[in-house]
Amino acid sequence: MHLFPASPQNLLTPANAGVLILFVKCIAITFLIVLAASIMLPRIGAYDTETHDCDDIALEMYNHFTGLGFDVRIFIGNLAMTGETYTESNHVWLQVKTAGGWVAYDRGTDTIAIPYTDPQHYEGYEIKYDTLLAFVEYDKS
Repeated sequence: MHLFPASPQNLLTPANAGVLILFVKCIAITFLIVLAASIMLPRIGAYDTETHDCDDIALEMYNHFTGLGFDVRIFIGNLAMTGETYTESNHVWLQVKTAGGWVAYDRGTDTIAIPYTDPQHYEGYEIKYDTLLAFVEYDKS
């Protein structure tokens, strides 16, 4: 079965109904993820990047997405390397679970949280929430 049949009149058949409903749900959930991230954009963009770095923003994104009921994973790694060791990690970001799978969210070049699809944001090491909190606290000292 193809997602979109060759002829438009066959689009809404009982055989295609389940696929179309799933397709629409995936689009709706993806839209909600993007909307959820965009709600926080003004707050993130307003911070000084010298004192408010990737772990601070990852913590804010984590609190935001989990507050909306999304499953979230926290990752560290080195986006400039493939196969980096844990000790070579220098960056932290999130992955948010959607109907279509995990979507990476990170601070963009202008300190804006945006979804990423590059392979590097799907490598690295998953860390616990408490580890992220420790990174944030360490920066304050």
